[in-house]
Order: sequence, then C-alpha cells, then structure tokens
Amino acid sequence: MTNRLRTLATTYLLPPGWVEAYRQTLMWFQRGRGWRHWPQNWRGGPLPVEGCRHAFHAVGAGQLRCVTVGGETRVALACHSHHSFEAGPFEGVPAYLVLAVAPASGQGTVRNLSVMVNGQRVGELHGTLPAGRWTNLRLASSGPGVLTMSLCYEGGGRVWAASPLAGRPPARPSNNILVLIVDSLTPNDLGCYQDSPAGSLTPHIDRFFRAGTRFTNAFAQGEWTLPSSTSMLTGLYAIQHGNYNPSWYQRSVPRTVPTWPELLQQAGYRTLCYSTATRFQPAYGFHRGFDRFLFTVGDQQPLNHLVTNAGIEFMEAHRDEPWACYLHLFECHPPFGQSSYYADVNTSPFRWASSEEVYLAWKRDRQPRELLKDLDTLKVAKIRQTDLCLGRLFDYLETSGLAEQTTVFLLSDHGDELTKDIPLLTTGRVHIPLLIRGPTTPDRLVADLVEPGVDLYPTIVQLTGLDVPPHAMGQDLLRLREPRQAAVSESLYGGVYEIALRTATWCYVYTCRMDPVSGDVLRQERLGEYLYRRNPETGKEDYAENLASGEPEVVVDFRDRAARIDRAPRYFDARSVIASTMPSRHQNGLGRERGRLLSRAGAPAAGADVRRPAGASGH
Repeated sequence: MTNRLRTLATTYLLPPGWVEAYRQTLMWFQRGRGWRHWPQNWRGGPLPVEGCRHAFHAVGAGQLRCVTVGGETRVALACHSHHSFEAGPFEGVPAYLVLAVAPASGQGTVRNLSVMVNGQRVGELHGTLPAGRWTNLRLASSGPGVLTMSLCYEGGGRVWAASPLAGRPPARPSNNILVLIVDSLTPNDLGCYQDSPAGSLTPHIDRFFRAGTRFTNAFAQGEWTLPSSTSMLTGLYAIQHGNYNPSWYQRSVPRTVPTWPELLQQAGYRTLCYSTATRFQPAYGFHRGFDRFLFTVGDQQPLNHLVTNAGIEFMEAHRDEPWACYLHLFECHPPFGQSSYYADVNTSPFRWASSEEVYLAWKRDRQPRELLKDLDTLKVAKIRQTDLCLGRLFDYLETSGLAEQTTVFLLSDHGDELTKDIPLLTTGRVHIPLLIRGPTTPDRLVADLVEPGVDLYPTIVQLTGLDVPPHAMGQDLLRLREPRQAAVSESLYGGVYEIALRTATWCYVYTCRMDPVSGDVLRQERLGEYLYRRNPETGKEDYAENLASGEPEVVVDFRDRAARIDRAPRYFDARSVIASTMPSRHQNGLGRERGRLLSRAGAPAAGADVRRPAGASGH
C-alpha cells in the first residue's frame, strides 16, 4: 500500500510526509471498534487527543485518549491501582476539583476506590464502581500549582480517570452562553416569525424571545448539518474548513484554528455539548473545547427531553461559574425518531404510524407528494414537542435568575426542503431562524442579511470579552459594522461546488466542478449559472425565470464576489482526514486514484498571516 501511495503522491505533488500521515491515519481507524471507516458508524471507540485541552501534567500524549463512556466523551488516562499522575498547574487555589472515573471496558470489577491528592485521601467511592458511565467526585481543593493524584482500589484491571476540572471561586459570571440548534427548523415553523401568532406551534419560544433580537434574513452556510456545524464552531466557510464531503473520504474539524468553545474553555468557562445528530459527534472533532460532550444516537426514541434536562443540570451545577452550553436538538429532522404521548395527541389522527417508514418510502420513490404532506404532519408534532422541552429550559433560566446573565441563541443549522432541485441552494434549504436574547441584547427586528454560520463565532467571543482570532470570517451579530452586501451559502458534495449569494434584490447561484481532494474550485468547468429576483420586502425568490443571460453586469459583479470566497485560505490538511473509501469510479471524472488522496492544500504555517483575503469582508 505504501509504495502505491508514494506513486500517487509524486504524481499529484503532495507535500512531504503525506504518505506516512495518511497510512498511519487509515491504519488507526481500521483498528477502531465498529468504525467501518465512517464517522457516522462510530459508537464510542477511543479518539485521538490531539487538539483537546486537558489538565494532565507531564503525561505523554500517547497515554491519553478521548474516551467515550455512556455516550459522554472526555480526555482520560488509563490508571492501575496506586498509579500516580500529575494534574495542573492550576492558577491560584481552585474552589474545587471534579474527577470522573469509570472502569475500562472488560477490565474486571473495581471496588472501594479512593482518590489521593498530594498523599492525602480526599474522596472515596464505597462498593462497586458502576460500569458504562462516568462517576463524578467533587473534591476539596488541595492548593495551587501541580497536584499529584492517584487512585487506589480493590479488584483488577484499569480505571479511566478523566481530566480533572478545576472550579473557580464563586463569582457572578459576566455572560454565560447558551446555543440551541434545532435541526431543520425554518422561520415558517415559528410563531414569532408570522404576522399573527394565533395557532403558533411554538408558544414557549415565542414568549421567551419576545424580549430579544429577531433576524429575518439569516442564511445557513450549508444545506446540511456537517458543513454548517463546522462553520458555526470555527467561523470559516465550508470551502475553508474542508469538512463537507460525506463520500470517498471524510475530514474532521481542522486543528489549525481554535473553535470558540476552546477559547472559552481556556478562559475558564465550564463547557458542555449534547448532540443527538449523527453528523455532529466527537468522531468529527466537534468535542474539542467541551469539558463534556454527550452524544446519543436516536435509535427511534424521543431524546429532546434528555438534551434539555442535561443542559439544566449542567447550568445548575455551575451556576456560580461562567459556562457555555451547546445543545443540538435533532428531532425536527426527518425521520424524526419515535413519537411521544404529547406529540401523538397534538397531531392529526390521519397519519403514518412510523415516521421512519414514511421517510424511507419517500426517499425510495421521491414521487408521491402525499408522502411529503405526511412528513410535514409528523414534523408539526415534533416542533410542538421540541417547544415544550425548551419551555422547561426557559422556565429554569428565568426562575433561577440565570436569564439575566445568559445570552441565548436559537437557530438552525439548515432549512427543511426535502426535494432537491437545480439549483440546490434555494431559500427553503438555507433560510433559517435566528433569535438572540441576553442582558445586552436590544428588543428589535433586524432585516439585514446575516450569516449565522460564520457570524456566531465572533459574536460569542466578543460577548465573553475575548479577542476574535484573525481567521474568523464573520462579524458580531449584535454590533454589525455595516450591512452585509450579500449572504453566502455553499454546497460541496462529491465533485460539485455550488455557491449562492443573496442581496436584497437578487439571488445568484453558480455551479461548477471542484477537486474534492484539494478543495480547488474549477470555475472553468461550469455546470450552471442562475440569477433570480428577490422581493426586498418579503424575501421571496422567483425561480420561474433565470435572468443570468439578460443581466450581464449583475452577473459579472456576482462572479467577482464569489471568486473572493474561492480565494479564501484553506485550513485543512492531511491530518484532517479521518476516513476513506476507494470507489471504482467518481462521478466528477477526477479518477479513481485521485479520489483516494487527502487534501494537498496544507494549513498555514505557524505565525503566518491567516486573515481573511482582501475584499472578502462584506462579500
């Protein structure tokens, strides 16, 4: 295999060291448990710890793993009884330490576990240590600097010890952050976006965000979860972060840029993420920056209440510390998962019994419009259920007083239009709701064009008083420097690249070939060019007539704007690739061999200028 890869690397002028990096990466994943080369098939196998912040001191990276126990991922070290390790250094005297432990799978029974810090017994778990979940111990602080810790227990085998969390002294945080991603939600699904709220499916959302900012022209960076979510965490466009290709090979979040959870974690924030979306999980690197990342696969069971309850518990446990919580609720996305009692009694009595069955039937046939109506009926029930779960979370924020110290974002990662037309990036697929409520958020309606995918990053970073890294492409949603001239959405699927730019009066879409290996946009291999009118008042787009040939000056201007995005720096490299397949033939004609290769667009060198390209701001 290695000789063949070297031949390919020479042919396509890949950087030195690429072959060995790819070979080791591929072999590592081949040894993983249950991966079958695909992140969406991941069910909790160990992940590389590179890029993850932790409190272990003088512990080799080869000894650490991102370990998932009971659906919760943490950086951990495998310990034997009486094995010592160091943690820290901690600035000042932490208010407390939280240590999570769990038996290593198949390692035997562990009983009567004691925790020692600097030679003193500071905690003990009597009896058998439960398997299949983390057990957390809140320990009294033992002073600043580096701490020597050890676990002593009866029984055989090893125990996972998660990176200790050091608590800050009790103090009122300046601004907590709560991000709520409701998958596939559209503005039409929310009562607060309608002229009349009568019969709203979302009364709890409407009420909570009545005192906040509502954006009416928000467009997602992509038409599906993986690229949009990566943009929201990195502040990069999909063409820059490279996490867009579900076929042939897949990448993770680039390690060359910090995610905003990493910045907040480093600044002392407690961080939590809970996701039930297969495309938003630790295998893609989304766990970076989160003290705890909870991931539960749907398996046809209602999960929204689990997500919101975990969020409430986290906020209450750290209410005297600054925290950031990211909750991805997936149940409004077909096939919706198993229905609940509340959803059942609040929807039509004439419907399919199984949402999964009707969804698979539609994907198989893609013809009967009745199936789309049935899916819409089932989605209505899920929207009601999601609103009810969020209502409990909002009630907690208000009754606990945390609403006065927390900025809450509610948005979607993409729209909801099951039919795929040409062009792909129509309003239904990328027009999303965006609601913000916080202590400094004005009560207003904003009609300016915004891109939540890249704008969320600088908004959160500046709210928490941190400096925005120069790679971020967006702008602060609460302090818009100037109205954005155009909103950008991208689709990068296989070997086809599509970019949509929307202004107040136009929607421009350009489709062409791309090299999925390097991310190069092959504009000379054009597949389509479209120009549609937009109603500046309603935002509706008229797809009945393509005006590209009749408006040459407008088209030239849009081409220039799209080219600025094409020229934006790439931040993915060989280390970003986490899975690969070898298809016999690619639809884009790049050939079988080239489809196996990793990105040849290397990440910027340390210290290099990674600011947005000239002219990219404002598009």
